[in-house]
Parts: sequence; C-alpha cells; structure tokens
Amino acid sequence: GTPCDIHHILRGGRRASEMSVLGLCFFHHRGGAGEGQFISRHPYKFRFIRAYGSEAELLEETRRRVA
Repeated sequence: GTPCDIHHILRGGRRASEMSVLGLCFFHHRGGAGEGQFISRHPYKFRFIRAYGSEAELLEETRRRVA
C-alpha cells in the first residue's frame, strides 16, 4: 500500500527504456540510509544490490509479478 517512486534502470549511463523501470518505495529508492531496514538505491547502489539483488533480477521479478 505504499506509493512507488519510479527508478529507471541505466545502461551505459543512459536510461535503458521507459519499460525498464522498477517501482521502489521512497525509502528504498532515495530516502533511506546505507544500512538497516531501508537501503536506498541512491546513493548506495552496491549496498542495495548486495541486499536485494541486481536491477536486472529485480526487473525480472517485477515483470513476473505483473504478468
């Protein structure tokens, strides 16, 4: 029940496409910290990946759930 922030997946420093996005809550996208309950994607990319998986893995999980 939490509104999501849209996170665009980057490839080569550019947005991959408008269909390559993740819906993250504010705290997991950009409002959390580098540790604890909410590890933010921005600016803690590598900590986020270690905790939750790669963006490609999360995108596949999102697509699976939507289908």
